[in-house]
Amino acid sequence: MSAVHPSLALCDAAAARSMKVGSAWPAAPRTLFDLLGALGAALVDDYLELVLGWGAAPLQPVEIPKIVSCLRGCLWGLVTEAMNRVKGRPDQDLIKRIGFAVCLDVEGAAEGFHPDDAYVRRLAMLVSDLLDRVAEDDDGPLPTFNARPPFRGWWSA
Repeated sequence: MSAVHPSLALCDAAAARSMKVGSAWPAAPRTLFDLLGALGAALVDDYLELVLGWGAAPLQPVEIPKIVSCLRGCLWGLVTEAMNRVKGRPDQDLIKRIGFAVCLDVEGAAEGFHPDDAYVRRLAMLVSDLLDRVAEDDDGPLPTFNARPPFRGWWSA
């Protein structure tokens, strides 16, 4: 028995070519950035778990370039976010982490450099430290939508 579902996509190429389809509206840049950020965060979490998680095994050589690319891609974004949260006045701990970021970036950009497990683990530890640093400066939980704000009487500041 076969059922017809008009809302499902067509698998027939000839029928699909004959359909008149309007162009899609471009998504707002903020929406695209939020989507990319969510996807990137999921990848970073997965890679950090793979490299630093409980029972982490030596990495396969084919995995290393993907992991390094992802972690290096978010490294300077995290440094920038950490600097924004301290309003451009880093403490000694953040200065030290930024120095490590510069050293790892220079090492990774050297001609003929091939990252190994040790490089990936140092990079993952730095990204994890910066994520912790950014998270500890967070202002608290995300707001709950459609919730009533807490009552603030005359005695509250």
